[in-house]
Amino acid sequence: MSAARSLALSIRREGRRGLLAALAVVGTLLFPSAAAGAVTLMVTMPDSVTVGQTGQTAHVVLTNTAARPATICNQGPCAGRDSEGIILIPSCGAVPVPPTLCGSPDPGVFTFAAASTAAPGSCGTDATITGFAIEQVDATGKLRIVPQGVGKPVITLGSADSGMAACDITLAFDVAKLPTIDGEPGRDGQQTHQAASALELVQVGGAGLSSGNDVTTVIAPPVAPPPIVVPPPIVPPPIAVPPPPVVQPSDLDHFKCYEAVQTNFRRRLVGTRDQFGQRRTRVLRTRQLCNPVRKNDGRVLNRRAHLVCYETRDTGDPTPPRTVLVTNQFGQRKLRTGRPNRLCVPSLKSRTASVPTAPNPTRVLDHFRCYDVVQQPAPRTVTLVDQFGTTKTKVVRVIRLCNPVRKNNEPVRRAKSHLVCYSITDSPALAPLGVRVRNQFGRAALRVRRSETLCLPSFKQVVQTAAVSPAPVGLDHFKCYEIEQPQFQPRGVVLRDQFGQSDSRAVAARQLCNPVRKNAGRVRNARAHLVCYETVDLGPVPFAARDVRVSNQFGVRQLRAVKPVTLCVPSLKRKGGGAAPTGANPTLVLDHFRCYDVNPQAAARTVKLVDQFKTTKAKVVRVARLCNPVRKNNEGVRRPRAHLVCYTISEPTFQPLAVTVRNQFGVAAQRVRRPQMLCLPSLKKLVTAAGAEIETANPG
Repeated sequence: MSAARSLALSIRREGRRGLLAALAVVGTLLFPSAAAGAVTLMVTMPDSVTVGQTGQTAHVVLTNTAARPATICNQGPCAGRDSEGIILIPSCGAVPVPPTLCGSPDPGVFTFAAASTAAPGSCGTDATITGFAIEQVDATGKLRIVPQGVGKPVITLGSADSGMAACDITLAFDVAKLPTIDGEPGRDGQQTHQAASALELVQVGGAGLSSGNDVTTVIAPPVAPPPIVVPPPIVPPPIAVPPPPVVQPSDLDHFKCYEAVQTNFRRRLVGTRDQFGQRRTRVLRTRQLCNPVRKNDGRVLNRRAHLVCYETRDTGDPTPPRTVLVTNQFGQRKLRTGRPNRLCVPSLKSRTASVPTAPNPTRVLDHFRCYDVVQQPAPRTVTLVDQFGTTKTKVVRVIRLCNPVRKNNEPVRRAKSHLVCYSITDSPALAPLGVRVRNQFGRAALRVRRSETLCLPSFKQVVQTAAVSPAPVGLDHFKCYEIEQPQFQPRGVVLRDQFGQSDSRAVAARQLCNPVRKNAGRVRNARAHLVCYETVDLGPVPFAARDVRVSNQFGVRQLRAVKPVTLCVPSLKRKGGGAAPTGANPTLVLDHFRCYDVNPQAAARTVKLVDQFKTTKAKVVRVARLCNPVRKNNEGVRRPRAHLVCYTISEPTFQPLAVTVRNQFGVAAQRVRRPQMLCLPSLKKLVTAAGAEIETANPG
């Protein structure tokens, strides 16, 4: 089939979306680039907004689809081309036609915040990017998005299978006025288009322009009716004021979920990241089919977007429990989460042999990761109407909380819209039936047996502040060995961390720490080691003990730091004596750490450890040390929130060996004697002895 005929069929079948897709294809044919589509760029704004709304959210998502890393050019020369940087035109009166992003600018419809924050490690491979500056380019309303962080950072996307192939830039905006130009006169309301572009660099001398677009309907604010003059009312006796209406997400349907069986499901491993942390998750079997449902006098927003829920089991350490406050049409209640056991995937469904291929359900519905909760009674009776029939349904108890989740690094479209699920019993009961579904796991025939749960769109707030997430992103685990270095020359250093500043003296080399794989984890920076030196503080004021709360993959606990003992320096290492190790400066990916003895606490468990010396089964005995990222001689700190908590370990006999290390203290031959500790990446908060948090700044 010719390209022209393919484009014509796309436009006839898909309408405006087909036209946009056709224009994207035409742009690719007319304006080929060296990048050959390595990076996709997607700009998304709400389908409709009303003039006067504030705090709305837009997303610009860059995703690398190539087998090699890709760099997104900032403003200026890049690979022999002049780059504008990452550009967003938020309001345009015509569909963008490559290479022109906007031929009919319509500025002033939206006003954007001047800055956007980003969690370290959430934008490609560079964990130093902490946000983005939003700059006004010219009077047409064009905006430039500039990464912010250490120095002048550049967005680098990992290869497609690296887990760091995407950067989701979240922008806040207000709706200022109606569009002057109606971007799509044939539709109801007034539309305006958005367009974004970025120059990508995938290899030396190879660069190309990526672009994306979206459209938003802008609605005029309601006009207040003229005041009605009425005679003074008769004042009735005072009555009780009714409670305010319950707030719930308006962009998510209710779902009625049925037990579903699939005989030929193929197990698979996926990466998941939600507001409770990041995990590798094994998908085991199909458990439920969830229909969008009308509850009482409600309505259905997206009748074709269903959920198929699969039983899952996480690899690695268990997810710690959370206490959350949820709000929906059934009211507000506090829940305690348990283990995650479901992954719900946006799906299309049919009761016939063929399943439709469009529209893509992930455009209107997120994936959800579901957690068991401590069950609570929630008795009431509701009328439910879905595609299987109408029932009088008894709601029994709340059993599950579902967070929107990034699966394999796909973006989340509605981060605040959660689901809270309740067990139910129906009258009349469902007669078993067969359906066919299609989603990102493929096509499948399901046998639907009985109704199980009703899931309500809900807001969620974490009320336990002990652990924002189980561990920081971007820092390896470390296995530390006792070492000897006979000819170490003591030297003075100035150290400043969250506990204060001191003049110290490094007097002896005590430990070598290898990056290590724990259980089913992975190593991020295999060449960046730590060598820890015993230190003595020189100031007249002794260290005052501190109370802290730490959170990592072993859970949450409160510790008391009693004295500083070592300074750990980023180092390179090679086995054996002789030549010094070579390679990239380890301080580019790893901070210095100042380590403190803590009052020991039992922490018994067994883990599998794999480092550059051997693979072992290690018994974790007790927590023994807390390590803060530290400024040494006024050098910067890359990850001020990423700490280490170290546990003593017991292992089978270790055969001593020789290594050569190289760091800011020079090149040295060392003798490695035996393993001593396992250090986990951890989050830390200062607290009082009673556990109340103390707000303080981290060194930057």
